[in-house]
Amino acid sequence: MKHIIIPACQTTSKCREYLDNCLDSIRRGGYYDNGYHTIIAFDNCSEEFQDYFKNKYKGDFIVAIDNKNPKNLNFCKNANSGLRIAFQAAVSTGDIDAHFIILNMDTILPHHAMFDQVLGEGLSFPTPVDDPGLMKTSVFKAGPPVARTPVTKFSGFCMCLSYRLVEKVGFLDEHFPGSFNDDDLAVRASLAGFPVEVVSVDVHHELKNRTEPSNTGAYDHAELGLGLEKFRRKWSIPHYIQHEQFNNWIVDNHKWIPEMRCS
Repeated sequence: MKHIIIPACQTTSKCREYLDNCLDSIRRGGYYDNGYHTIIAFDNCSEEFQDYFKNKYKGDFIVAIDNKNPKNLNFCKNANSGLRIAFQAAVSTGDIDAHFIILNMDTILPHHAMFDQVLGEGLSFPTPVDDPGLMKTSVFKAGPPVARTPVTKFSGFCMCLSYRLVEKVGFLDEHFPGSFNDDDLAVRASLAGFPVEVVSVDVHHELKNRTEPSNTGAYDHAELGLGLEKFRRKWSIPHYIQHEQFNNWIVDNHKWIPEMRCS
């Protein structure tokens, strides 16, 4: 089983459009008929916002958080609420080949057969492109074999985790409200001996006109700075190390210990 987890937060006027396009792409791309299962964690969403999706996509997903009184858990807590449901389902059925996809709601997936190629043995992610034309991609077009490039840093708009990875390294670190949770997961996966790869499958991620902090992945400079400083302190990164080298420095200067697992 493959589980798509979508943390949803109603923070901008375009949030309904983002989530609508995302769920529509999942439906049109044949995911439901090919072993994928969707979980939405509604956090800081109005009752009307939630009811719109529950009625339009009736039976297409299960709700991890049904939060009619907003409390804004933050991205990592919200994502983990869905990931825990999915992981427990895999544990209870002995599905050690399960995969978990944490997907920003301003993302549009291509046909499932294209996305199947993104899944890997550890932590993998597709190539983010700002191409709304992918909204119309509903058929699989075979191409050359995809390239898988080892990395230590990536854009976490669409993170694909294997069962074995989650079993060993755990969940997103909830000390990070939004930014740098992807960096943290990448270095923990690398230290634990799992492949961390970018895969040459294009997935649309809305990148235009996003100027305010939100659970769609847009953060202002103050929030990015806060996440960066928390990341630096967690991994004891010297101040002379530049941001672009953080992840490589961590992998070169730390060894995996079980206490690094985020439960």
